[in-house]
Amino acid sequence: MRIIFVLIITIAFDVELFAQGTFYPRPSDKPGWSPLIARLLSLNHKASSEVKYKNKITSENFSLTQSQSIESINVWVEYYREESIGKKEEHSFHPPKKLMDFHLIYSYHYFIPFVTDDLLNQFLPQISLDSSDQLIQIKIINHYLEKEKIRSDKFDKKEIDITTKDSKLIFSIMKGICKSISIVEILIDIKSYDFSIISPAINANGNFERDFTLSIPAIFVYQYPVESNNFELLTVETKTFDFLNFNRESKDYYKVIDVFTVDCSSLQWKVKTASEFTVQLIKLNLPPQIDIGVPREEMISNKY
Repeated sequence: MRIIFVLIITIAFDVELFAQGTFYPRPSDKPGWSPLIARLLSLNHKASSEVKYKNKITSENFSLTQSQSIESINVWVEYYREESIGKKEEHSFHPPKKLMDFHLIYSYHYFIPFVTDDLLNQFLPQISLDSSDQLIQIKIINHYLEKEKIRSDKFDKKEIDITTKDSKLIFSIMKGICKSISIVEILIDIKSYDFSIISPAINANGNFERDFTLSIPAIFVYQYPVESNNFELLTVETKTFDFLNFNRESKDYYKVIDVFTVDCSSLQWKVKTASEFTVQLIKLNLPPQIDIGVPREEMISNKY
């Protein structure tokens, strides 16, 4: 046991030395070496502003959900190390401007009572995509009651026809695979790099009960929807969001990166109509001395 314990301590010590750059070229070996990449790799920082309001089908609410179609749109940010970092030795001498991947996730969540195959496909959403948008996932599940318990069948990719036409994501479900008395749950996640305008795609193909949730750190100032005939504010929640702050000139392994914490507001609205709407960026509220590893011009553009 003592040998194993000593071995674990030795491995842990070696990992830390590797992260600090003891096994990387040191400044004395190669002029211009920076501890920034080594420190970033050791931190493996990830942050998300997602607030989970997702509904769930149970045997108790099955009948209620079967009587009403539901659309929930949830938009949040993700922030983590850019995937190319650490794969090129030159990064240790000349860290790139873009160190972190920072983007929006549009999550579309639907519950549609199944009546017929044709009606189901008529009610499916069509989601507009910008050139920089990326489809992360489409998951479709058929929920039904069997012996007073909820059963759920997840559809295979071969049972879903997915196409992109005129910059719109369009899909249909194979006929004959849904249970006659059932609810179809659809989850679609799309990654977007355009913070300048938030444009949720409201599904006008049917009578839905709709809500919209937006969770954004305070480095962005947006013109939020106001209460009106179209919007009713349901909840407001404030937490914190941790960015990294890169001190690029530092040669100190432990000071080259610190944490920059900001408030993060999550607001949820009831959307009363199927009218399209947007949330416009007013300004970027990031102190000039703060470097979060993403070029400022990229945070207000969709060109990357």
